Amino acid sequence: MLNCKVQTCDINHEPEVALEAIAPIVPHLKDNGFVLLTLKMPKRNYENIEKRVELFSKQFTSKYPEFEIRKKFWLLANLNERCFIAQKVMK
Repeated sequence: MLNCKVQTCDINHEPEVALEAIAPIVPHLKDNGFVLLTLKMPKRNYENIEKRVELFSKQFTSKYPEFEIRKKFWLLANLNERCFIAQKVMK
């Protein structure tokens, strides 16, 4: 049985693909474990990036209600990427 404390995903696709890519591992994440995602945003309108991050946050918590979002921040070296951290809370 796989049990892990941290799951990372730095897939080079839009955030919705990352949401599905982590699905097989999420059930094996220990309580209080973390998911760290690098969200790759399309290189179009920078003003829409924060809106996309908020939309992703809603999609994430809808798909994975056992998680609480802990932090979302801009990776300064790349205008089109955001870091997303969520923690699996004990029920």
